[in-house]
Amino acid sequence: QALSEDLERIIDAGLVWKTGSGASALYVFKHALVRDAAYESLLRRTRQACHARIAAVLQEHFPDIAAEQPELIAHHLSGAGNDEQAIEFWRKAGQRALARTAMREAAVHFQRAIGSVSRLPEESRWLECELDLQNEIAPVLMTVQGWGANDVRHACERARELATRLSRFDKIYPPVWGLWTYYFLRGEMDEAATTAKAVLAM
Repeated sequence: QALSEDLERIIDAGLVWKTGSGASALYVFKHALVRDAAYESLLRRTRQACHARIAAVLQEHFPDIAAEQPELIAHHLSGAGNDEQAIEFWRKAGQRALARTAMREAAVHFQRAIGSVSRLPEESRWLECELDLQNEIAPVLMTVQGWGANDVRHACERARELATRLSRFDKIYPPVWGLWTYYFLRGEMDEAATTAKAVLAM
């Protein structure tokens, strides 16, 4: 009842539109700036608590949404400051986008997953997670930005560094091969030749 009264109050104030009725009613802010102002007016801990509750409710009561829109769960987990769980859902979202050949969308989701990892302690499990994410995002970036893009080089170099640091030599071939393509297509032949020798040796 309190929620209904509050919703009617903001409708009367001209802040939101309502479409539908009952359980299927949808409330939409009339302008993104109004939405942003309302969001920013909340204390940080209140915003985080709201995000955490939304993520929990979606996972518990709406498993179809959680399965079909992992980016929605990831968004709320990130907003709640729960980076550990957010990584899993950002990665699922990236993989789902990749399966649909939605490469730009996949790149965004993988980048957000990597951003979440970067906020966690440098423990081996999170470094291993980042290694996998860097290896996943590199070919996506090659498609979106071109094989000679600096973001491709950064992803491949970071993956190679992590694979070496973690002694995961089974995961070092893709980034080294990616670096060869990067250097070769940019005409940086000395670096390309050095990297090609490393690829050949593998």
